[in-house]
Amino acid sequence: MFGFNNSRDEKLKKSFSKIKEEMEEHLNSINQNTQEIQSLYDYIYELESKIEKLNEKIEEMHVTIMDLRNNNNEKGELNLKEQEIFLLLYTEKDFLEIKEISERTGFKEEFIINAVQELIKKGVPIIRREVKDRHLIKLDDSFREIQAKSGLIKLSRELSKNMQNF
Repeated sequence: MFGFNNSRDEKLKKSFSKIKEEMEEHLNSINQNTQEIQSLYDYIYELESKIEKLNEKIEEMHVTIMDLRNNNNEKGELNLKEQEIFLLLYTEKDFLEIKEISERTGFKEEFIINAVQELIKKGVPIIRREVKDRHLIKLDDSFREIQAKSGLIKLSRELSKNMQNF
């Protein structure tokens, strides 16, 4: 009988040993899964933070666009000659000299200067520079992008088609 108990005890020890090994494997798997879950949680938290920053920037852009629209509505639409000058500035990425704008549009230089001042009053962001007695102007690049996406400045279709010939 003594031998039978030893054999049974050995079988029990092996069974418990096997169960212990399986439990340790499960514990290791659980630990690995927990680490993966934590890493994914950290990644999701980082993404949420970035999404929040993007939403803030989108909101800022929306406010800017709304301000520009309100400025245009409050100060009036561009007349056809202002639209022509705007389109010329819109289609050119580099600075243009007042004299060049005058030659291309057929308007007098004094008229161009006054029209540019009116455009600025109506909320069109124009960058002005003076280099060696040359008056240079260009449309702000970021506004050009906003105009392309949102059409803040309403333009005559006929004038737009005519400007393609310039």
